Amino acid sequence: VVALSMLGGFWLLIKDVSYVAEQVSSQLQIVVFLSDQANLDHISAKIEKLKGVNRVLQISKQQAKTSMASELPEINDILKDDNPFPDAIEVVVNSPEKMESVVNQIKDIPGIEEIQYNQELAERLYEIEKMIGVIGLIITTILSIATLAIVINTIHLAVNTRKHEIEIMRLVGASNWFIRLPFVLQGFLFGVISSFITALILFAWRIFSLTQAQKFFQFLPIPSDHVALIQIIAGIAVLGIGMGILGSFVSVHQYLRVDKALED
Repeated sequence: VVALSMLGGFWLLIKDVSYVAEQVSSQLQIVVFLSDQANLDHISAKIEKLKGVNRVLQISKQQAKTSMASELPEINDILKDDNPFPDAIEVVVNSPEKMESVVNQIKDIPGIEEIQYNQELAERLYEIEKMIGVIGLIITTILSIATLAIVINTIHLAVNTRKHEIEIMRLVGASNWFIRLPFVLQGFLFGVISSFITALILFAWRIFSLTQAQKFFQFLPIPSDHVALIQIIAGIAVLGIGMGILGSFVSVHQYLRVDKALED
């Protein structure tokens, strides 16, 4: 339970951090300013078809003027008979690493006056996403091996306490699978029970941590649903049961192999 809870808690943390990084990345935009002679609808349609573009948002000259006037009412008189704002298009890419490629494609479209984007921030976010993935894989592997080792040692203790029963079964001609079956079932029950308890712990922790995170980090796009939690609980259940069975099989197999070697 302790091993699975640590593993599940770490998975949940990685999921949340990845979600925040993806949400921040999705807010990265390329702002394209058009020349006075350019057709907003035509260029917007071209950009939307480019590889790596997620969505585009058109901002006409009038919309830009209205938005600026709502934020700074004092410029209404200055811009009463004039509109210096160009047509613009906000472009959202699928992922940060594609931003440079999308910008290069946009530059080839006629009618583009200027392009503004933050390539340095995009590269940093991409590096963070890769780092999260690598760290997650390493720690998940370590915790999985540790969990398997705990299960193997636990079942091995059970095998040692029943070694006399196993010897009697071997003397009366019981097959190896007949001897293994009770321990495999025991490992299966270990996996089921520990996965159920871990699910309760993770659910309680999720409710508590989510409430605190939303309270103290309101500016972060923290996921409020339980989709990630359900996925992790399902993964923990499969992993717990699988490791319980595998640990039992390995422990009994090692014992039977050693016992057979001693007989020989």
